[in-house]
Amino acid sequence: MGFNVFNGRIFSANAAGTLVEGVVPSAEGRSDLPEDAKDVVVVIKPQDIALSLTKDAFEPRPGVAGAIPLARWWGQVYMEGLVAKVYVYVGDVSLKAYVSPKQLEELDIKPGCPVFLHVKSSKVKVLPKA
Repeated sequence: MGFNVFNGRIFSANAAGTLVEGVVPSAEGRSDLPEDAKDVVVVIKPQDIALSLTKDAFEPRPGVAGAIPLARWWGQVYMEGLVAKVYVYVGDVSLKAYVSPKQLEELDIKPGCPVFLHVKSSKVKVLPKA
């Protein structure tokens, strides 16, 4: 199953959450991070990413990091059983999302189409960089 893994730097942190500079808007908590951690590794499972064509496609609710702005789908979709693996770019970072074939059909995305990625902040893992 590959994960989305990238390096980041803590912008700010408190008991409510951790803001990481880079692709991910926020992650919940920081109980497992050393107090002096600055450089981190961010891990997101592909099945924890939802795609939409609009920024506000999902109801705002507690624990949702919000939309990762303007990802570009660059045309790579691989079917694996009942899951479509969709590769998107956010800036120069490539991320993988798993969606159902039905959702892929409903979105009707084409190569180069702008999409938004929605990630629940509790699903974003922030680990201290070794």
